[in-house]
Amino acid sequence: MSLRPASRCCCRLSLLRGVQLIALYAILVGSWSILTLLTGDVTDGGDSTSPEPLQSVAFLETAFHTVAFFIGLKSLKGVAFRDPWRLRILLIYFISEVIVQGVAFTVRWMEVCSDWRGLHLLHRLMTVLPCPWRRVVLASIFVAESGLSLYLAYMVWSLIVRIEFGDIGAFRLRFAAAELADRGATISDPWLFLSEVGAAAAAGGGGTLPIIGAGLMAGGLTGGGVAGGGGAEGSRGTGVPPPFSGQPRRLELAPETEAPEAPPPPPEPFRGRAQRLD
Repeated sequence: MSLRPASRCCCRLSLLRGVQLIALYAILVGSWSILTLLTGDVTDGGDSTSPEPLQSVAFLETAFHTVAFFIGLKSLKGVAFRDPWRLRILLIYFISEVIVQGVAFTVRWMEVCSDWRGLHLLHRLMTVLPCPWRRVVLASIFVAESGLSLYLAYMVWSLIVRIEFGDIGAFRLRFAAAELADRGATISDPWLFLSEVGAAAAAGGGGTLPIIGAGLMAGGLTGGGVAGGGGAEGSRGTGVPPPFSGQPRRLELAPETEAPEAPPPPPEPFRGRAQRLD
């Protein structure tokens, strides 16, 4: 029976959102481990009197978890760009974490009954319980931690499989639809919005910029002006005459059939008596 990929994460979250939170969890774990290495407190339970094998296991776990910070950052980028290669690194990390937890569990299982005061933040409880109960608590912690790591690995693997099979679409910018829109109907002919500008001006509209914007929206989408009706019909009711569509000619080359215009009559001479003003 083959393992099927999950369609949703826990709490009815989508796989993308769930793996995003898993990557953030890895970043938090890595940040805490880096701070632990910087402060030098890598002993198991914070007690330097713990046996040497337990201190070595605690240092191994802390050093391994520091890598989670960088893997989480790369995984966030993989979720954003739907990149299976970056998500596989997160999958390998959680599988490796189960192996590291198994090694740590084996060492602690052998040292749990010895006389020491440090054990994975439960040293006070361990000093009170007898040896068999200590091992029960230790096994319960290992089952819980390894089960969580396997579940997170399963969620990451499910997202990888669904991306590779095309169930989850490729990465798209939010403004891609606006950038790739068909603008042929909007910016096709300047007469589309010039007619609307004249109509708005005749109606006593506001400034120039809102009028031109209204013409771009209304004229381009409704097909008004010359492109909509053509000629006088296309500009009917707008107050703007249609553009000149005849054959151009020069004024000095008038046809011979037309009669030339008569020159203006000369001014009449002065016929009164001249008088001085003083």
